[in-house]
Amino acid sequence: MKLIKYTAGALCALVMTGTALAGNANDLIGTWKGVSNTAVIGTDQHHDSTEKNNIQFFNNEFTIVIDQVKGRNFSGYLATKNHKENLVGALKADMKRGVFVDTDGTATFEMVSQDVMELCYAHPTSADRKSSVAACTDYKRQ
Repeated sequence: MKLIKYTAGALCALVMTGTALAGNANDLIGTWKGVSNTAVIGTDQHHDSTEKNNIQFFNNEFTIVIDQVKGRNFSGYLATKNHKENLVGALKADMKRGVFVDTDGTATFEMVSQDVMELCYAHPTSADRKSSVAACTDYKRQ
């Protein structure tokens, strides 16, 4: 009988923990900062890249501000010291993973904890045809 109570209690705790980690879209609201691991071909607005056809590597500080949420959708902006651009995004049904787009690329992300977001961004060729970018960044809530 004790084993049944123990097992039921453990299952209940596990379900409650999973629910707490899943959260909701409003959990994204706020300011997130991280240092990127970025590879760039060409010149890009967020980086001090000057060589048009060479590959360059950067570790720049990025800030994401998410200021609006409706259902599983959200909006805000992405900024560096050099540039700022709007973004819109959506969460998957698990409320831990999602995608966003800005003016020239896309990102996928996963919430690894309530205050840490793991994100990878790419644009194969920017809208102005000046750069290609691949980056992954761990963002922390401020």
